[in-house]
Amino acid sequence: MTPGDLNLQAHKVVSWGLESADPLAPPSLQRDELREDLVQVELPNGDVLDVGWYPEGSLTGGFQVVVVRGADWEAPVAKAEAVTWVGLADAIRRVLGSSDEAIESLE
Repeated sequence: MTPGDLNLQAHKVVSWGLESADPLAPPSLQRDELREDLVQVELPNGDVLDVGWYPEGSLTGGFQVVVVRGADWEAPVAKAEAVTWVGLADAIRRVLGSSDEAIESLE
């Protein structure tokens, strides 16, 4: 899976741990890909998009997608969860849209 698969190629990719993830196979068959530190992307406004699987390695866990502003990890400006690769892509789109709305409301 690449940043382009998730429409993130226009952003600054800080870390990408999904190189070997197969979006056609369920996450439950890819236990080695189920890590807390999967993706970190810096958005144009300085916010950080972070993706991880929690709890790490657990087949009963799920993806958590957050957008953090000003290193305030306790209060993300947007958050979504997913358990499938398609759901992950949707969750990323949702949080990026929520982040955009939050940004517009501050302007």
